[in-house]
Amino acid sequence: MTLTPRAVLIHRRTELEELLDRHGTLGQAAYFLKTRARRIEDIAARHHAVKAAIAATASAVPADWRRGLVERADLPRFLFAPDDIIVAVGQDGLVANVAKYLDGQVVIGINPEPARNPGVLVPHQPHAAPALLAAAVGPHADNHVEPHAMVEAATDDGQQLAALNEIYIGQASHQTARYTLTIPDGQAEPQASSGLLVATGTGATGWCRSAWLERKSTLILPAPAEGRLAWFVREAWPSPATGTALTEGDLAAGQSLTVTAESDQLTLFGDGIETDAIPLAWGQTAAIRLAPQTLRLLHLSHSVAPPGCPGCHRGPGSRHRRTRSVTAMARDATRYPALADGGSPLPKFGWRRAGVRGRLLFMGSITWGPEIAEVYDKAYAAKFEPSVLGPIVDLLADLARGGPALEFAIGTGRVALPLRARGIAVQGIELSPHMAGQMLAKPGADAVAVGQGPVGGGDQAPFASDSDSQVAVFEKLP
Repeated sequence: MTLTPRAVLIHRRTELEELLDRHGTLGQAAYFLKTRARRIEDIAARHHAVKAAIAATASAVPADWRRGLVERADLPRFLFAPDDIIVAVGQDGLVANVAKYLDGQVVIGINPEPARNPGVLVPHQPHAAPALLAAAVGPHADNHVEPHAMVEAATDDGQQLAALNEIYIGQASHQTARYTLTIPDGQAEPQASSGLLVATGTGATGWCRSAWLERKSTLILPAPAEGRLAWFVREAWPSPATGTALTEGDLAAGQSLTVTAESDQLTLFGDGIETDAIPLAWGQTAAIRLAPQTLRLLHLSHSVAPPGCPGCHRGPGSRHRRTRSVTAMARDATRYPALADGGSPLPKFGWRRAGVRGRLLFMGSITWGPEIAEVYDKAYAAKFEPSVLGPIVDLLADLARGGPALEFAIGTGRVALPLRARGIAVQGIELSPHMAGQMLAKPGADAVAVGQGPVGGGDQAPFASDSDSQVAVFEKLP
């Protein structure tokens, strides 16, 4: 029996949750923040943004997949399977936190707050989750994987620690640490310093880069995928017994940097997680080198919508009106039966029909290649179920009122083909020729006109239309 894939979603507690744990009530947390010139409303908004991203990502996991949900603090106790698909929803550091516990699993990074997080390791927004999950199980998944080198430390008593960014060796207090440093060519030097950093190319943008800039180093820092490490001694102190000649360098594959402790209770930790550390006693030795495993980060290239209101073609600061998609209206009708029954919609879900006037709204796009198109229908079979699709098609057919329908991102025809079967003339546009090819191979597709190109951003729609055509379908899964 073959098991379905398992998506393991990794997250961390939000600042609001931590504040409530500490202060007990929302009011007490708000008072505490006020004393520090902060607002509880800002913290709550970030909390809801993260929770919405987690919910959206979780809903993108196909219904027949197995799934897991792991909070960052529970990572040391969680057993990852070799074929798990890891989905980290949070800041870049969350990917680094989970990387040390993996051994070749594919990792997907989802950024819940693109305005705050750099997105180096979490480059995708939640709406990209369906495409990413499909690519992760597709036949060409390796084509989308970016390997990131990792660093590991091994002590002479058999303990090991891996990290994605860097490993630090020194005093836990960052005060003076005494040790003997031996570099790959055999040179050795007793040192007294604030500690030693050994970083990967991924870590070369953080703590390591700070040391590199401070000393105006000419050392070329490694790239994330490069099999090379950079190392720096922090604030080496010259004395009759300690030297400062060996303070920076790099390590190629197969090379090690050896540190022998000459004071009690040195500590060795990775990626800034001091609670997960290896102690080094006097005389104990640690070797730091490239780790045999790499972080396998899945990345799909995609365009980003311009700044401003989502769903609006105007820029920030402009007066604008948000335009609702008909698919969104159909989803609302599923939740609020009054809409489907012809009743008055709730005020917050008000909508009206929109005509095509030659200019289209600009929408962010993801080009889905053959590896996604080939498995799309199977991966999202639950969305094709009559109980899911039927009410949507019923409502859209009613909205069309016998007139033509236009579908953006027509994909494999999930909505267009059953709508055409109802007698509605359907036109569509699809950025991916592979997705459109899957649809055109299905029965009844010859009656649907499909154009290839972006769904908007230019002055004219890239397909024939007239001012009387109605936008009756706007399909953008999930």
